Amino acid sequence: MVIPGLIGLWIDRHLGTVMVFLVLGVIGGMTAGMIHLVRLAASISSDEASDRESSDNDSGG
Repeated sequence: MVIPGLIGLWIDRHLGTVMVFLVLGVIGGMTAGMIHLVRLAASISSDEASDRESSDNDSGG
């Protein structure tokens, strides 16, 4: 999340703009971080669900 903000700051300094690309970089980095977090949580959740199903099947029935 920090790298896009630093890239935005670098662009702002070279173009002479006032924190336009910094803000866009921070927002983009936060969005990408949240998407990654949601995907990771969904992956862990599905792995745990499949582990529970396999342990239920192994216990007989």
